[in-house]
Amino acid sequence: MQHPQQEHWDAALRVARFLKANFGQGILLSADCDLQLYTWCDSDWTSCSLTRKSITDWFIFLGNSPIS
Repeated sequence: MQHPQQEHWDAALRVARFLKANFGQGILLSADCDLQLYTWCDSDWTSCSLTRKSITDWFIFLGNSPIS
């Protein structure tokens, strides 16, 4: 995110074109959305005993609606 490249811009435009072409298929937000971003992240460092690789999961919510 610190150094966006052309392919990042192309991906953003692809999403915008999809949402424009598929009206009604956008992001569904609940009516009581407080427009606050909430995030959750969990990491398990060196969880695999064979490769010693880590596993990370994350969620981002806008109000009560998951957006990522």
